[in-house]
Amino acid sequence: MSVAFTTPETPLAQLAAALRAGGPVNILAVGSATTVGDQLGTDRHTAFPYRMVEALHAALPNVAFGLTLRGGRGMTAVDMEP
Repeated sequence: MSVAFTTPETPLAQLAAALRAGGPVNILAVGSATTVGDQLGTDRHTAFPYRMVEALHAALPNVAFGLTLRGGRGMTAVDMEP
């Protein structure tokens, strides 16, 4: 598996403004069971979105971050719609 990083062609002005204002910065994580945490009893806070928000808060302690998760084992995009 290869990983590619991209840079947006235009600045993320709304994100920059939210960071300067201290938030809120709302993050939507969509994916499979690894996104929402293991449904077999493993602590869901070890899933990557939670770890990402923890890292962001450590780097930017004065910014409020919100996290919404959509997904789960075997779910389709239609299943994830609110």
